[in-house]
Amino acid sequence: MFRKAFKVGETFTLQRTYNSGTNNRYALSSLCGGIVLVEEKAEAVPHPEGFTGFPVVQSFTFLCVQPGKAEVQLAQLRGTEVLYEDVLPYVVAPAAGDNANAAIGQTLGGWSDFAPLSEDDTKVFGSALKGLVGVDYTPVLVSYQIVDGKQYRFFCISKTVTAVPKYGTAMITVYVPNGESTPVLESIVTYA
Repeated sequence: MFRKAFKVGETFTLQRTYNSGTNNRYALSSLCGGIVLVEEKAEAVPHPEGFTGFPVVQSFTFLCVQPGKAEVQLAQLRGTEVLYEDVLPYVVAPAAGDNANAAIGQTLGGWSDFAPLSEDDTKVFGSALKGLVGVDYTPVLVSYQIVDGKQYRFFCISKTVTAVPKYGTAMITVYVPNGESTPVLESIVTYA
């Protein structure tokens, strides 16, 4: 599984491998949200002398510059023909220290900014969605609200469990009442 959430200022690299003898290559076909391409390079994998059709690793390095949803779309090309495209969704969180009202300093009833999940957040999420079928949700960011207990908003990547999966995003709200440890699934809102 690949990492889907980053903070402002972080970089990440996507790599694709192709065989040089097939005239295939990859190209960035679309870039949305708060990320920018900072480097693109292709390097031949070392191979024995006289060997033809050696693999090439193509690397795309991105810098996260603004919080929010982001998307990278890479196309595999053969000459000028597009063979297929990968659409890869990401979430960019504010850099540490960007939020004066983060979870510890937030006011009662107010929502914290979204941040990467802790181990405890992951346990709450898993417990609340136990037994849910039809769609796999992967939480990438969480926000908290302190009320009579603790309310969570999980920003998730969704994937249908079908022969041809459909991907999307969703906001899942979970509530843990004061003095209880059993999370309650309150809502799932999907976004196209």
